[in-house]
Amino acid sequence: MSLEKDVNINSDLDKLFEKYYKTYSKLVYFVVNRLIEDEIEAEDLTNEVFLNFFEKYQNEKIKNVKGYLTASARNMSITFLNKKNKMVIDNEYINNLSDNNEKSYYHELIKSFKKLLNDLELEIVIDHIVYDVKLSTIAKEKGVSNNTIKSIYRRALNKLKKGLDL
Repeated sequence: MSLEKDVNINSDLDKLFEKYYKTYSKLVYFVVNRLIEDEIEAEDLTNEVFLNFFEKYQNEKIKNVKGYLTASARNMSITFLNKKNKMVIDNEYINNLSDNNEKSYYHELIKSFKKLLNDLELEIVIDHIVYDVKLSTIAKEKGVSNNTIKSIYRRALNKLKKGLDL
C-alpha cells in the first residue's frame, strides 16, 4: 500500500513539474538568453534551472514559483558568465545610456568591480543594485541566512568604496 502511495505521489509530482515546465520554460529561457546571448547555452541553462527547481521543490514548498524560477535563471546566468569571465549586464540599461562615454564608463566600472570582488560578492551586489533583488530573497536563493548575505554585501560595498576611493 505504501508503494502505491509513493507511485501516486511521484506521478502527481511529475504532472505538476510538467505543468510548471510548460508554463514557465519560455520565460526562463528568455531571462537566460537575454543575459548570456547564446541560444545553445541558454537551452542548457534553462534545463538546469528546472532540474534545480525540481530537486528543491521536493524538499520544501516554494510559494512564488515564477519569481523563484526567474531569479534562479538570472543567478545561474550570472554564475555562468562569471565562470567564462564574461559579464553582460542588463543590455537595455547599457543601450539606453546616452553616449559612448557613459557606456565605456559603465563597462570600466564593472571591470573594476570584478577586480575588487569575488564572484559571490559581485553577484550579490549586481542582483541587489542593478536588478533590485532584496537581500532576503538572495539569502533564500543561496540557502544561507539573511545576516550572512547582509555581511557579504556590506563587506563588498566597503571593498568597492576603498578600491574605488569613494
